[in-house]
Amino acid sequence: MKSAVFTGKGKIVVENRDLPQTGNNDVLIKVMAAGICGTDVHIFHGEAGSADVNPPVVLGHEFAGVVTSIGEDVTGIKEGDKVNVDPNIYCGHCQYCNSGRKQLCSNMKAVGVTMDGGFHSTV
Repeated sequence: MKSAVFTGKGKIVVENRDLPQTGNNDVLIKVMAAGICGTDVHIFHGEAGSADVNPPVVLGHEFAGVVTSIGEDVTGIKEGDKVNVDPNIYCGHCQYCNSGRKQLCSNMKAVGVTMDGGFHSTV
């Protein structure tokens, strides 16, 4: 698949990458649409995202598509489902998560920011 990879301030390269493997708790989505958010623009210009960005990473945290594979421990979703993504992954253990303020999570990860996101194409 073709991936738009952010490699550093002001630099995005298109690379051919293999489809990722689906782990036990993972869902693989064929991206059908992805939006460029202001956060993506800020990251491109070398500014902070919602969490620390460590290139190389595929940006794109606002996307939707079709589930093509699920891990064996995934429930409530099946292959073929149409989905959109909530990119924020909260730890559930820090003081903020435990006090109901998960948006301030000390250990937040985010799809398309700290891990590969939706700027992919299989075309």
